[in-house]
Amino acid sequence: MTGLWQDIRFGAWSLVRDRGLSAAVLTTLALGIALSSSLFSVVNGVLLRPLPYPDSAALVQVWETRPQLGRERNSVSPADFFDWASLNEAFESMAAYAPRSVPVSGEGEPIQVEGAAVSADFFRVLGTPAAYGRLFEERDDEPGASPVVVLSDGIFRRFFGSDSSAVGSTLAPRFATSLRS
Repeated sequence: MTGLWQDIRFGAWSLVRDRGLSAAVLTTLALGIALSSSLFSVVNGVLLRPLPYPDSAALVQVWETRPQLGRERNSVSPADFFDWASLNEAFESMAAYAPRSVPVSGEGEPIQVEGAAVSADFFRVLGTPAAYGRLFEERDDEPGASPVVVLSDGIFRRFFGSDSSAVGSTLAPRFATSLRS
């Protein structure tokens, strides 16, 4: 124990004597701790923490491969998806998701919003309910069906002022998008 105490005293004396070394040591320690903390936060949020959906461990993403085109993870066409869903015996249910950038306009300047065209079962697969109105129904996947839009809470607040009378109203045709289009 005496040797440890002497080492601590000598280390403290060295740090006080050489302020440049002290600054370098403290900066290195601070950067190391900050980097480790940041890295853990990213790994925890992306890899370790489950998705914020009920039974998220059962969610899987399926895609097709097209080696002749050099595509290992090719997006599935809507026609293929609907064929797969009708022949499905492996999954409890299936839903399709195709990211889309959608122009939205309200009282101010129009903006581009990141959205998605999804199949009718999308929200059921994720286990997320609607706060207002309804989610998609099977009839919404039928060819020629009128487009239906589900708004995020942010869009509902920003463009509709959380006005519940907006639920069920008709939106501009350029706002709506369909998985089949």
